[in-house]
Amino acid sequence: SSVFPFWFCAAMSVDLPCKKKESWEKVEKKLQPIISQEAPIADAAAFRGLIIATSDISGCLKQRSQYNDVDAVFAMAVEIDPVTVPEFFAKGMPKLCEAVLDMPRLFPEGAVDMLRKGEPHTVILTEKQCVCLVAAGFLCCLNEPTTSNLQGLNFRKFYRGAAGVTSQAHKLLGILHFFMRSFGIPPPKVKKSKSANNEEEEEDEEEEEEEDNAEEEFTPPPDTTLVFCRRTLPEPPGVEVWDDSEKPLLKAALVPEVDTTQDASVEARMLNLHALRPGGDALGLGADMDEVVFIEHGSTLVCLLFFEKLSDKEVMIIQGATRSCTLRGHGPNLSCVGPLINDTCPVGEGNIRRRELCTVFPMSYRHKVVDQYTADAMLTDVGRMYLSATPLSQLPLFDPAEGSWDRGEASSVVGDDVNESVSRKGNEVECDLDDETVAPLFCFPPGVGPQYGGNPQLRFVLLWLAASQAGRQIRVRTPPILELELADDLKEAEELVTVLLEAGVSVAQLWGMVVDESNALLSKGCPVFEMLTSKIVYGV
Repeated sequence: SSVFPFWFCAAMSVDLPCKKKESWEKVEKKLQPIISQEAPIADAAAFRGLIIATSDISGCLKQRSQYNDVDAVFAMAVEIDPVTVPEFFAKGMPKLCEAVLDMPRLFPEGAVDMLRKGEPHTVILTEKQCVCLVAAGFLCCLNEPTTSNLQGLNFRKFYRGAAGVTSQAHKLLGILHFFMRSFGIPPPKVKKSKSANNEEEEEDEEEEEEEDNAEEEFTPPPDTTLVFCRRTLPEPPGVEVWDDSEKPLLKAALVPEVDTTQDASVEARMLNLHALRPGGDALGLGADMDEVVFIEHGSTLVCLLFFEKLSDKEVMIIQGATRSCTLRGHGPNLSCVGPLINDTCPVGEGNIRRRELCTVFPMSYRHKVVDQYTADAMLTDVGRMYLSATPLSQLPLFDPAEGSWDRGEASSVVGDDVNESVSRKGNEVECDLDDETVAPLFCFPPGVGPQYGGNPQLRFVLLWLAASQAGRQIRVRTPPILELELADDLKEAEELVTVLLEAGVSVAQLWGMVVDESNALLSKGCPVFEMLTSKIVYGV
């Protein structure tokens, strides 16, 4: 298979361990016996011994006690899922070591370009390259970061203080599912003990037959392409844009949560990454929405190696992510539902899956909730959402060779183009675009939850305005969020959408209604949806 070079080379890059022959030979010496099964890794204790040795080689071993909780985390994972961990050690571990040792072939230059703070650039990797690097990080084989703006991809903090933290075991299972799927290993069948009752036995047999069929339907994933983009955001639109917009409101719908059978993120832009550090604390004890997204799409973890911390004036867009498992909840309630048999997201031109992940940085009102209802605050909020909804082709890119700004070279494969044709020539990515259709946003309203204090109904309306102005429909999630009943708060959203769409309300008209009634929004007795519906239906 072809190996893509890195595009738009920055002045700095991240060196890979295969670049230093002496240390790489030590890694090979540790991993080859595992591949040949001369010294198999059969349990957590053996795995702990391995990563202590590889960490010592790579230089990320700060103290041996940093891996004291490895056994405890794996034991919790086995208690949750008795099948996946043994299956991984038996079948996945040799292939994981093979993937790591494929690094010199996949990265002949022995380095990955760094996406540096304040410098809009793009890095393109194949899925195999991503798996190789994430596998190397899982074994703590990678070099440690040379700058504090990078998190690093070694899992050296993954087990620290993790004993008794159930969410960490669920994250581990999600990562193991990612590796197993990447190596073409079908999800293992879960054998259920049969009941004495014949009817229950028949139900058990039917369930086992369904599981057999699920395994038969599994297809090894293709070696697709991922595009990691860093862009500096332009200034948000001024109030005159919203006051004068003649654009119609587009469709908005509540959608079920992603599970192992359905996925509304297919052919959409996911818009709920809030952490300035890419991946959040996915390789620590973090278990919030950012961590969930990166664990579910395991190959995206690779950006922790080369993507520096963002500012709130920048945006990160990842195109082509493959989902390998399903997580539900967050924090202490996080759980791994199970592996995804096959990702239904289609692969488009350029061998890129038609799915995007994107950051958005909402304002926080948790210390002064009433501030969010002022016209200035709403203008700031809708502007931030709008910029994160902007298609990649409309975000400027700095060309070092020309010393000037130009429009993005790798236009959104699920954004503003439908029948794009991506070709690679030299250091460019060229796209032929059809700009008539823009993919929907898939997200919950940015800025809700205890960390931000946003009114869910107001956040929904501002998201709807921003998406419509950007030419996107929205698919709105209602995940369980701590201290918030989002599904209940938004249950009347579809009625509001129906009323406003039937009335032909424009972006400017809805914006005007929200701003004009900002004082009424301060009253708890006047919910946002009720106020807007009354304005249209009754004129009051």
